[in-house]
Amino acid sequence: MNRRLLLMPLVLALALTGCQAGPEPQAQTPAVTAEPTPTPEIVEDRAPDGTASRPYAFGTYARTTPASYWDATITEPQADATEAVIAENADNQVEDGWQYVAGRMTTEMNENITDADEGRPGMPTSVQPVFVGSDGQIYDIWNDDDSTVVLTEDWIGTPTVAMKPGVTSTGRFAIQVPTVAVAGGRFAVQNEVSGDLIYFGELQP
Repeated sequence: MNRRLLLMPLVLALALTGCQAGPEPQAQTPAVTAEPTPTPEIVEDRAPDGTASRPYAFGTYARTTPASYWDATITEPQADATEAVIAENADNQVEDGWQYVAGRMTTEMNENITDADEGRPGMPTSVQPVFVGSDGQIYDIWNDDDSTVVLTEDWIGTPTVAMKPGVTSTGRFAIQVPTVAVAGGRFAVQNEVSGDLIYFGELQP
């Protein structure tokens, strides 16, 4: 028999085998990347607390110390009151390179007063208005000669009161400050016993 004819079935078998489709490739599932958990934003409490960075608004009553008998505030602030202070009294002079800042100080006695102290005399001026300059110095109502300016309804002349919750005292003040220290400075109230400060209002422009 012709050898070519004998080989034909084998060739056909091989050809048919090669034409059969192989297994279909498996679909690849894309890898899932977990989204990072966002870090919660921390919102800082910016409520006023009397510190230099979070001062009280003018007119807000606050205590220089938690145990203080006096709630205090400053109103009517003036960063450049020199002309008005000198016009009020000719004896109110100012040093060269200095100027007056001014305002009104008001105190109200609070519920910290003990039964033992209620009715006893108390000095509202145990808390004093001051100005903290941009130079970091604390300027008070006393001049170099230990005198204060002469003002109508002066804070330093506030009379002694019988201590009782709700008793109020008020008076005006003027403080000499170097002109270069006014911008960036701030009004404050200082406890005369502890030295603690509470700040009022924004920085002076």
